[in-house]
Amino acid sequence: MNLLDPTQITFSRSAEGELRLRLADGSVHAPVHCRRLFPLTDPGHYISVQRPDDKEQPEIGILKRLDDLSPDQRRHVTEDLQHQHFLPEITDIVDIVSLHGLDEWSVVTDRGPITFFVSGRKESMVVTPENLLLLTDIEKCRYRVTDYTTLTPRARLLLERTLP
Repeated sequence: MNLLDPTQITFSRSAEGELRLRLADGSVHAPVHCRRLFPLTDPGHYISVQRPDDKEQPEIGILKRLDDLSPDQRRHVTEDLQHQHFLPEITDIVDIVSLHGLDEWSVVTDRGPITFFVSGRKESMVVTPENLLLLTDIEKCRYRVTDYTTLTPRARLLLERTLP
């Protein structure tokens, strides 16, 4: 595991908006993407910096703590992480209908209403002790409910009928 020293690296954006990384030896890697290694349990620690175009050795290194970066550098990494972890927030559940082994979810998200299909409840739904619900639909799109106990009583009833 190659830990990156936050004082020896520099993140920047190209003219096209791609994230770049300059290492202490002067080498520049572009484009790079950042991935949380523990997105649910420890989102501020262990950020993998990767080259998406290098199939043999994609990982450049790991940032141990996001907070060790300067505010400007942290902003670059955080913007990339937010882009990589696009998760619409479900604010209401309109209906959940079971059809031939699939559940059809009609929901309202923070980005508007949407209908999607979920297959295999145990594989597609994660519920944490903090009442966070993560859903993955059949097209591998992900959705979240930050705290399902704050949903309307009707939405909670629909949800509780489908929980694994």
